[in-house]
Amino acid sequence: MQEQKTKISIIIPVYNSIDYLEQSLERVINQTYSNLEIILVDDGSTDGSDRLCDAFSAKDDRISVIHKTNEGAARSRNAGFEKSTGGYVVFLDSDDIFELNMIETAYENIIRNNAEVCVWSYRTYDLNSSDISNHSIGNRLVMHDELNVDELRLASWAPWNKMISRELIEAKNIRFQDIPNANDAFFANAVILEASRIVFINDCLITYVEGKKGSITEKRILEKDYTIFAVEKIIKYLNEMNINPEDKWRFTNYLIDILARMFLDGNMSENCKTRFIEDWNKSDIMNIVSADRLSTHIKKFVDGIGKEINSKDEYFYYELYSDILSKMQKDNSKTVLWGFGRLGKIFVDYIDNTNFKLDYIVDVDSKKHGICYKGYEVCNPARVLTDEPAIIVLNSLYVNNVYEYTGSTKIYNLEMH
Repeated sequence: MQEQKTKISIIIPVYNSIDYLEQSLERVINQTYSNLEIILVDDGSTDGSDRLCDAFSAKDDRISVIHKTNEGAARSRNAGFEKSTGGYVVFLDSDDIFELNMIETAYENIIRNNAEVCVWSYRTYDLNSSDISNHSIGNRLVMHDELNVDELRLASWAPWNKMISRELIEAKNIRFQDIPNANDAFFANAVILEASRIVFINDCLITYVEGKKGSITEKRILEKDYTIFAVEKIIKYLNEMNINPEDKWRFTNYLIDILARMFLDGNMSENCKTRFIEDWNKSDIMNIVSADRLSTHIKKFVDGIGKEINSKDEYFYYELYSDILSKMQKDNSKTVLWGFGRLGKIFVDYIDNTNFKLDYIVDVDSKKHGICYKGYEVCNPARVLTDEPAIIVLNSLYVNNVYEYTGSTKIYNLEMH
């Protein structure tokens, strides 16, 4: 265990989370790393959460409470940060579940790797369905000039799976964006883009609870979504950064791709789509971005937003793969498709009308092994990944699964082309 000389600040915005708050705070005060400064920012709660914060403060002198009028999570987090004094900062939600060694594990990895940011794996728990999903990110140290789109994506847009150097936040003047929702997207992305050394760890240290009544996610579905304005701010920030131009365009494509997938998601109502188009037209995104640097499918979306492309699958495959697949055909390696879910089937349907051929399809789900589809058998990855084949990945979240099975560097993440 590292010596606990360094004070670590934990900042938690609280708004009407009485049903979950006590459990969350108990797991914060009982962390195995005890040199903590815990700042609870009551954002005008009306359900008793404010009194519960005061009760915890009365019994633990590490806790201080800020009471303020309701202004949203962004202002609450910023207010908490301004009051904090710890050398490292963690922003948590008031209704999630934290492993008791979360702070200790993150801090040890930061010190061991001389990193400015630690990002950890997490799981999601759906209150409505009781489904649990693990979001693993693997173990690795990433330098500033090595950061790629996969790592930006895997880091997530949330602040609650990160420990961040206070010096980094202050030196780059990074704060939460003052918008009603998606206000953590700019902060989380800016921190990752600016950090000199980031350590990713596969330890699953937090359970993010979904389906909570009145949650930010639920409100975003029911009300207006501000993600466009978050992306606009990130792209403006990127445009001013002194980084490799090619990396800048890859990151920009990724960010607009996020918006495209949101718009084309079958769950978005027509009213939401109308508001999305209005916000897109208000934004400065295309005044900042050079259209000729956009990927083919992203440009197709931008050119025909709300008109030419009407489904996520159509967007995902529309004139997307011809160049990259022709390059792969010149490689003498065996070619493997990783994953045989919905996207895998669509991809096989797509190549069935081309000259491109796979050698294998693999999936980690043993229930799919032996399935034959259009002449291809679905296999166990361990059976075919010994020859370092060229591996096609359709979802960035699968990339770390690939690394667990093979050391192959020939990984084609087609989601990002």
